[in-house]
Amino acid sequence: MNCRLLRTASLAAAIVALSSANAQLPTNVDISLDHDPANQLLRVRFRANDLSFNELLSSVVFTIRWSESSTATLGFGASPWCPSPSVAFPVTPSSVQTPGNGYKYRTWTSIALVALGDLIDDGGCEQSLPADEWVIVHEIPISNDPGGTAFEIAADQWTLDNNRAYFVSLNGVDATGSIFNSSTGFSYPESATTGFTIQPNPANQFITLSLPERTAGLWQAEVFDAAGRSTMLSNGQHWPAVIDVKSLKPGVYSATISVSGSLRTERFIIAR
Repeated sequence: MNCRLLRTASLAAAIVALSSANAQLPTNVDISLDHDPANQLLRVRFRANDLSFNELLSSVVFTIRWSESSTATLGFGASPWCPSPSVAFPVTPSSVQTPGNGYKYRTWTSIALVALGDLIDDGGCEQSLPADEWVIVHEIPISNDPGGTAFEIAADQWTLDNNRAYFVSLNGVDATGSIFNSSTGFSYPESATTGFTIQPNPANQFITLSLPERTAGLWQAEVFDAAGRSTMLSNGQHWPAVIDVKSLKPGVYSATISVSGSLRTERFIIAR
């Protein structure tokens, strides 16, 4: 057989095989950050959507930010899910960065050398990301927290500009999903501590988000369905905040609004 044709056929077969393998990957992987102030701990969780995964968690990047004025510090942390000396999820933190925009940042990265499901003796951790389930993948200790410090997975201009925004790849394929920040332990500005309302509720075409005494200022709102999946993202600078929800199917949803780095979440219903 012609060697060139053989190489071409082999390459085509490899591409087909790779495409087939990629088709079996989860749609994406979401990340969440839970703040446990009682135990002075942050818990990072992953959720593989649609399918389970136990192969190569090729690359992970996430950055946590908190107020520059806070005395709180974040330790390196460890993974209860895929602990050292495994090289299937070797998480390494950066130094703390304070770029002068009101926040401190610390970035954690991982570049896997073996598959999650590989034997422990081979450097794996014999683990997987189950389909549609949150898994605690890393825990980070908090020190010197005066109380009320808000920690969150950062998704802002600084992380984007410095290649520190949330990213995950599976078998070398980008599978970056949504970010979910728990409000547990968060402190809010006085104007946002009470009275966050969504009207009308139940809603049909639009929802109006209101905060006490808030008449100006940038806001960002994200709407999640009952399964915790992000369904839309909206932002603006006029108050009250109005969001078009005509595209949403009837059901139970929640809206998280971010103002000046603080978060607040309320549930609402779409009924038609």
